[in-house]
Amino acid sequence: DCSIIFVIIKFVFFFTSQTGQCETCVGMGLQNTTDECFLEFMGLPEKGMESCAEYCSIKDRECDENTRCPYGMFCNYSNGLDGSEVEVIESSEDPWGHCKYCKWHLQFCFIKNLSPRGLAECLISCDNFSCTEWGEASLSVNGFAFDALHVAGTPFVTSIKGRLVDFGFSFGESVTDLDLNGVESPVCLIERGGTFYHRKLTACESRGGVAAIIFNDIPDEPLYAQLFSNEVFNTNIPAVTLRGVDGLELREKNIGDTATISTWSVGNACIPDCSDDIECPENMYCDYDYNGNFGSCHSCDEHAEDCYFSDWNLKGAESCANTCGSKLEFPECKLCGRDVSIENLQNDADGDVCQFCPGGIAREYQNTPFPLFGDETRCIDLERYFTRYYIPQDARNCELAIMYNFICGCEGPGYMKANNEAKRNSLVWLPRVTSIISFFGSSIIVYDILVKDKRKQKKMNHQMMLVLSIFDLFGSIAYSLTTLPMPKEDYIEGAKGNDATCTAQGFFHSIEYDSWIHQCFFISLLFDDHQVWME
Repeated sequence: DCSIIFVIIKFVFFFTSQTGQCETCVGMGLQNTTDECFLEFMGLPEKGMESCAEYCSIKDRECDENTRCPYGMFCNYSNGLDGSEVEVIESSEDPWGHCKYCKWHLQFCFIKNLSPRGLAECLISCDNFSCTEWGEASLSVNGFAFDALHVAGTPFVTSIKGRLVDFGFSFGESVTDLDLNGVESPVCLIERGGTFYHRKLTACESRGGVAAIIFNDIPDEPLYAQLFSNEVFNTNIPAVTLRGVDGLELREKNIGDTATISTWSVGNACIPDCSDDIECPENMYCDYDYNGNFGSCHSCDEHAEDCYFSDWNLKGAESCANTCGSKLEFPECKLCGRDVSIENLQNDADGDVCQFCPGGIAREYQNTPFPLFGDETRCIDLERYFTRYYIPQDARNCELAIMYNFICGCEGPGYMKANNEAKRNSLVWLPRVTSIISFFGSSIIVYDILVKDKRKQKKMNHQMMLVLSIFDLFGSIAYSLTTLPMPKEDYIEGAKGNDATCTAQGFFHSIEYDSWIHQCFFISLLFDDHQVWME
């Protein structure tokens, strides 16, 4: 018994009976009349159309405090009048109205021109549509990892493998004629658009699909997808989403390859809706993910850089930074970035915009760490940061990032103008060769003064050369190591050390520099004494 929820008869027909799945009218996306039940777009068989029309006719049924609307609907308490006639509606001693469908976001309560009481009823009755079990996901195709998101409301699986199949929009004749029976464990690659998410997934499942990948129709935007509670039981296969560029790349290069999907739960949660009219709870910020007008609330994360590298739009990043007090700070050093705060970001390009990776970041480099801007910042995060927030080309952070963009497989000037591997190797070996020559030269001087001709030890100039040569031995050894003692996390060619080895190298460099300074000071004193003696 579906009660107020109508029965849809889909796909399965038995000898003596027909069976189907229950869906709410709001799950069908109905807006005005039950005529939509009979549209080809809905894809219902004849008996399903009749069931839809019968149960969904409850729309616009009268309601009041004693006659409540069913789940997924609210009473607008309009007294049959337009919401603009607020004084008449509010003065009524016996308010009543009509049942209206809840939309997928609470912001629509403010768009409906409701009376104050109707608005309150809408916010209360429709508030539970964002409650679901949330999860995370991983996706790899032929060993290459993609930045995938879990479709909330779909099942969790430890690991599932299958052959990638182009499923189009999962709507229309091309899909109706698509036979997946000959494919072993097909994983449907589906483009966003054309119909509801749960219809895409049920179409994939009904044709033998074991999992689905839905990619965005906007190239550089991630796709956040959720099945509402009334849609969840329609789907038995796991599903993930991708950015548009990743989906198109899979369609072009990887159809027929093996895709591996894993999804896991991070707990049940009701993600509150938010907008300029709907504030988030304390210690939560609004991502303004839907066209910058409204979105979902998120808790402040422990990582300060998340506000800037989470791919929020400017309004969402501003909400995150202001609510969470986020500011990305760097120490003072030659190769350190400038502090990042919300004031550094902008909506529109003013002059040349930073081109961090002009040719785009290749798939194998997208998840490569870029530690100059935080321990958990990846190449793809940095690319989105510079392009989304219009960072100027001459900004210090842009110059620093481009200097090291070879970490992400991008073309750029490189550090010290070493824009290819050959030049970076030359920076390693040229100082090493010259420092070794210097080491042998200083060794000969020390040998000559201390062993070969000890009479030279009595003369001031030879004593000074002896001291300089001894200290130069330490400096030459330090120079000969070049980049070897530097931390390997800095992505400098030849670096295999850590902070301790780098500090030790710097200490021996400073000894050599100090010896030169002291010798110059001593020479200046001798020169002054000689001038006094001459006078």
